[in-house]
Amino acid sequence: MKRMVGYLIVAVVASSLFSGCASIATAKRFNGLDLTVEKTTPVSHINAKVSGLYLLNRIPVLTGDTEGGSLFLFHKDTASLDNCVNYLTIRAKAEGAAKVTDMTSRYSETWIGPGGFFVCWWRSAAVSANAVK
Repeated sequence: MKRMVGYLIVAVVASSLFSGCASIATAKRFNGLDLTVEKTTPVSHINAKVSGLYLLNRIPVLTGDTEGGSLFLFHKDTASLDNCVNYLTIRAKAEGAAKVTDMTSRYSETWIGPGGFFVCWWRSAAVSANAVK
């Protein structure tokens, strides 16, 4: 019994390390080039990503924290395009941008096979855009 509890604790700790991630990256060097056809001042290029682990593809277990308070959240559904766009636009506004252009997005749901005990799913949303003044 102690051995089984030990394995369970190791499995929970390992999944915590690899589950639920939210990241945002920016690039600010454009070598004097415009990012849009109209005359604008480029602020940054922003790439935001949120992912998480779900049970039965509906119940969030561990997901990335898009509000920046912690590394990951328990039982909060944050791995969606809506939350990822919100995450990106908050960052763009904080950097002084008046608008974002050329926004692209990607969303995926992946079933985690036998290692996930047939009930786990991995969701990931990513959004990229140019922030301009």
